[in-house]
Parts: sequence; structure tokens; C-alpha cells
Amino acid sequence: MVSNLGYSNTTTNFQVFPYPITPHPSLQRFNCEDSNIEPFYCKSCNFQAELTVLFKQHIEHRHRESFFEKNSLQSYFCEKCLFETHCCIKLLQHATQCLKKTKNRHTINSAKARQAKINKWYNCDQCKRKYRYKRWLKRHRFSEHMNLDVIPWYQCGHCTYKCKKKHYLKRHIHFNHLNASNINWFTCDQCPYKTKHKESLKKHQIARHSDERVIKWHECQHCLYKSKFKSNLVSHINMHHLDERDIKWYECKECSYKAKQKITLKNHVNSHHLSEQEIKWYECKKCPHKAKQKGALKRHIIARHLDEEEVKWYECKMCPYRAKQGRRLEHHIIALHLDEQDITWYRCEQCPYKAKDSQNLKRHMNSRHLDKGDVKWHECERCSYKTRRKSNLKRHTNAYHLY
Repeated sequence: MVSNLGYSNTTTNFQVFPYPITPHPSLQRFNCEDSNIEPFYCKSCNFQAELTVLFKQHIEHRHRESFFEKNSLQSYFCEKCLFETHCCIKLLQHATQCLKKTKNRHTINSAKARQAKINKWYNCDQCKRKYRYKRWLKRHRFSEHMNLDVIPWYQCGHCTYKCKKKHYLKRHIHFNHLNASNINWFTCDQCPYKTKHKESLKKHQIARHSDERVIKWHECQHCLYKSKFKSNLVSHINMHHLDERDIKWYECKECSYKAKQKITLKNHVNSHHLSEQEIKWYECKKCPHKAKQKGALKRHIIARHLDEEEVKWYECKMCPYRAKQGRRLEHHIIALHLDEQDITWYRCEQCPYKAKDSQNLKRHMNSRHLDKGDVKWHECERCSYKTRRKSNLKRHTNAYHLY
């Protein structure tokens, strides 16, 4: 259709924007009737997504042959110039600023020249990847296709860490081996929190000190989940709502384990395949406890060593329950307060079992369906007892060997 502004599109009726658009730089001129995100539509199937990262994952895994095509998304075009966008609102923004006239040959030629430059791609000769900039292609070849034996590795002098780039090693040393007195700490002005990362401080302030009534929440379109961070929403959708065929799996090189997130695979390798000497332990400064994961140490400190007034409690809005960890509050709400139709069930593929929590399904699989040869046994150091669950071993130790 063609709007009264002289701009055409192929998918959306402009009647969804019932208010007049005035040439003002503020986005307030788009007074939409609701706050729903405009989805991105796939041209090859009925798939749609609110986030571009999920749309790109879909194209890469379901329509691999068109992954690098410019027209994977449905587009909106300006009739006065060569402007093209995948977002209807951006076309409306452009409409108030576009002064190009199709009768001006010089303007058209300049626009075409710029468009030709934009459309120039640098193709990898070893795979199907292509990049907008030459330096991106160079970086891709270096990280993906260079023989590991000829790479000039940068080795850390304090641990086994090594990397391909010098600034990665510099950053690693700064965050892991620098004396605390020499670190430029970023401190929170509202609590004792401090961090080595500026971005971590920013996230901390949003997570802990922002007013929940005015914060911009990123809400899941499939369930009641919401987060203050877009990255958390993307991870949530990948974990719980993405079609199996659209998931990018991270596979373990040592066993058949695979994970939906890179950090999950890293934790698996640290827990199951590293020797005692290779493990980087995170040690508690207040007791002998140590953990293989930084998050596990943090949970230990919150649970064991923080005073009541120092804890940020996660309180249930439907009952007096409160928890020190957001995950525990989430489990509580799912277990006690959610209606059956609102629960995302985790179903076993080998029997009728279903669970409200992914960890419960995992425990079920390990207990009922895993071959004994694939089980990681937790063995007692003082007797012949062994179990599939770490919690059972801890209970056994407390019952029989504590004194």
C-alpha cells in the first residue's frame, strides 16, 4: 500500500498508527495504542520473533541457504530514496526527515553509489560466512580457520590460561591476577558493592537499586517471565521456548553432554573433566568452603555469612515467604502459586514423568534413564558408599562420618 506520506510497505497496514505524525525529533510522536513489540516476520515460513537475535538464530538453523541473504526479513521501502528497513516505525521516522527527490539525478547516483558500497560483502573462502567489513573477515579467519599449531598463543604466567590475542591476556591478568591494591575498583554509591568491571557496576545498580515501577521490563511473550536485562530474556527464551531445531547447541568434546549456553558447557567441563590441578577454585574467605564456580561461591556467602540486614530478600507477593536467592523464590511461586495452565512443564522423553523445574527433570533422567556406565558417581572417601546425587553423599557424610 502507499500511505499519504508517499511511502510504501509490503506487510503492515498503517492504520495501526491512528495519530498524526509531526516532524519532531522526539519518539513521543509515535503514540501507539499499546506497547507490544513489533515482531519480525520470516519470509520463508510463518515464524515471527520479537527479538532480532532470535530471528537470526531461526534463519541460521532453519533456512541456512538464505542466512546471508539481505531479504530474509520482510522490508519497508521509501519511494523517494533507496532507504530500506525491517521496522515499520523506523520508516515513519525516516519519512519526516527524507528530503531526497527522485527527479534529482545527482542525488540518485550518489545514493546508488553508497548503496553499492554497503552491499559489498567480504566472503570467506573456507566456509559460507561473509562480512560487511574486511577486518571482520580477517578476525573470523584467525579465530575459526587458522591451524592451532601455528597460532602464536599468549600464555598467562600465573595460570594455564592462553589466548590468541594480546589484549585478551592483558584483560585476563587485570581481572584475575592483579594485586587488589593496584586495581581501579568501580564502587556503588548506595551499598558496599564494588567490581572490576564498569558494566558490572551498571548492571548491579539496575538490578539492585532501580525503582521497579519505572524500570523498563523485558517481558517474555510466552510466559510470565520478565527481566530488567534484554540478555536475560534472550537466554530465557533460548532455554525454555525455542524450537529444538533452532537451538545452537554447545557440545562437550569429552562426552555426549551438550548445552544451550556456552557458560553452561564451561561449568560442565570444570565440574566433570578437569583434574584437581587444573581447576580454578573459588575459596571462601570466612570458612574452608571452596567452589568450582564463582556463582556457587556467591550463593554460599549469601546463605552462610551475610547478616540479616545485609541480605536483599526476594519476597513473595502472595504469601509471607521470602528467599535469599531469586531462583528459590521462582521455584516457590511455580510450586505453590501458579495455575496449571501457566506452568511450563519439563517432560521426560522416555516415560510419562514431567516436572515444574528443569533440574528436577535432570535428576529424574540421571536416576531412571542413564546407563550405569555414563553415571558420574559421588563416592564417599571413608567407606564404600556411592550415590548419583551429591546431596545424598553430603547427607551420608553428616550422618555417619561427621564425628
